[in-house]
Amino acid sequence: KYLYRKMYFKLNPQGTRKECDELAEEEWVVESKGKETMSWEDFYDAMFLFVDTWSETSDEEAYIEYAEKFCLPCITDITIAEEFKVSSGTKKGTRIDMTVLVKDVMHEINVSNKRIETHDVERQSSSREWYIAECARLGIEPLQLVTKRLSESGFDMTQLRLGNCGMKTLAPLIDVLRLNKGIKVLILKDNYLTSADMIVLAGILCTARHLTHLDITSNPLCNTRAVHAFSHMLMRNNHIVSFRCRGAVPSIYIRKLFLLVEYNCNLATITPQMFACIKKAFQSLDKNKDGSVSLKELEAYFEQGGNLTLEELTGSPKAGKGSKKQSKEQSKKSKIRGKKWTGRTSAGAARLAAQFISTGDNNSDDKLTLPEVMKILYPNLSRPVISKICERMEGTAAGTRKIGSGLSVDEIDNLFHSLDEDNDRVLTMQELKKGFISIKGGKDLWKKWHDAALQIEVQDTSQFSFDEFVQLMTLFDITGDYFID
Repeated sequence: KYLYRKMYFKLNPQGTRKECDELAEEEWVVESKGKETMSWEDFYDAMFLFVDTWSETSDEEAYIEYAEKFCLPCITDITIAEEFKVSSGTKKGTRIDMTVLVKDVMHEINVSNKRIETHDVERQSSSREWYIAECARLGIEPLQLVTKRLSESGFDMTQLRLGNCGMKTLAPLIDVLRLNKGIKVLILKDNYLTSADMIVLAGILCTARHLTHLDITSNPLCNTRAVHAFSHMLMRNNHIVSFRCRGAVPSIYIRKLFLLVEYNCNLATITPQMFACIKKAFQSLDKNKDGSVSLKELEAYFEQGGNLTLEELTGSPKAGKGSKKQSKEQSKKSKIRGKKWTGRTSAGAARLAAQFISTGDNNSDDKLTLPEVMKILYPNLSRPVISKICERMEGTAAGTRKIGSGLSVDEIDNLFHSLDEDNDRVLTMQELKKGFISIKGGKDLWKKWHDAALQIEVQDTSQFSFDEFVQLMTLFDITGDYFID
């Protein structure tokens, strides 16, 4: 437990001792399964669970450096053997046993599907009736406030406001949430929902494509696995652009979740067309094709009259036109000089280039990479979000996305349709195998995925609905760099 507390304090040096101790205690109970001791293997996996939650890089070397910086002090406390190093084979995601989360959510979705398929049409024709019937099945008393706020007819609710209702479990509402596919706003604040409830909630909301606003404020503090489930939800469901979680999610994790919300909010800000224009302009500035724009290359661009603005780089009709008065002045000076008007002296271009390098250069190498140029063009977006958008746009421009790069629910839907040969909205293991093997390197992919699937009791005779397939895609996020068209 001492080492758990040490890990939390290392992650959150500004946090309160009480909060860190409470989180460490809760994580210890979960990871040790209530025991007084934990094996080295379990503790090792737990450390990488923390690293995966906080590391924002997909670069292997950077990930290893981060992991060593984080884990080494803890390792040093319990060993005097050889120096600890992270193997180069250790990649982001490989140390988290995601099959645990997938198995739990898959089970809930599977039994929910069976209830929905065999429900009593007369007794369960509305959200309210379904909730009451589920409470009876589970042997719990329906909450009056919840009952009043559920629709009396059909399953077409667009808002579900269940804040401060005294809920201690989400169980009787799982089917209701899944049946009301048009929900845009879901308020669950000021209740008593546990981490286990939150894991299931995050799992089923991955496919809620109308949902834009989720509020779980002031529920009991989530454990790390629940936080990871919400992180996965925001990655999958790009439609969620508002996620309120203070008081329910430990403060040390909030920034990471908010970055995912920021990413979702700004996906439409940079369109593929705009990104293509910016990248093309960037490549024209990069004369030596080393993937960055140097100070000299930027000086030459500015001296020729170029401007590092969104309008100029995206080819907007308004870019560079200016006023009629300005155009006449440019024409006059052009005749005097006998050459093309640039509007800048060499010294002026050098000052401007230096200013842009100073503003955008994040690693002090006196060069600008494409993400650094994007940060100049979109100053209100954070660097991690810009990097993630660039990575996504690069894949979109190439017509491919990595299967293991966290596909969105919309991208998974397209993949599902391409694999579903008979269009029955159900995937068999045979359809999956045939589709995977057709991908470059697919035989290796299929073996890795199939081995992982067996761990969650998937059989060769199993078949999957779309919601279940979305959960199964979690297993692909740790299989490697395989591409889909």
